[in-house]
Amino acid sequence: NYNPVNACFGLAQQYKAPILVCIMNNEGYVSQTWNFYKYFSDGAALTEQNTYGDVIDPRPDYQHLPQVWGGTGSRVATEAEVELSLKAALATDNKALSLIDVRVLDHIIIGDGGRFESLAKSNQL
Repeated sequence: NYNPVNACFGLAQQYKAPILVCIMNNEGYVSQTWNFYKYFSDGAALTEQNTYGDVIDPRPDYQHLPQVWGGTGSRVATEAEVELSLKAALATDNKALSLIDVRVLDHIIIGDGGRFESLAKSNQL
């Protein structure tokens, strides 16, 4: 199958490119489910409570992906963890791939007070 992510990670390893990837991880395909409510509220998926594929279970350990290509990764859930992981990734001297898996289940406050909320909770895009 075609997956440009793997090619990008390989490029980071081959050329020692300091690529930083941040995954905003809601542990599902919330945008997909949100569209059921927005466009198909009377459709079979909701009336039969059949929104298969909207939850990613078991949860992948995304933070381990960069290790395959000589990089590092972390999983974070708090503002302090986000800040520490970003500082570590940006200070990387070895010019390696870095990945930060940011859990955004209910909400997380980042940096200057910007708020990332789960679409399931906020009902906004």
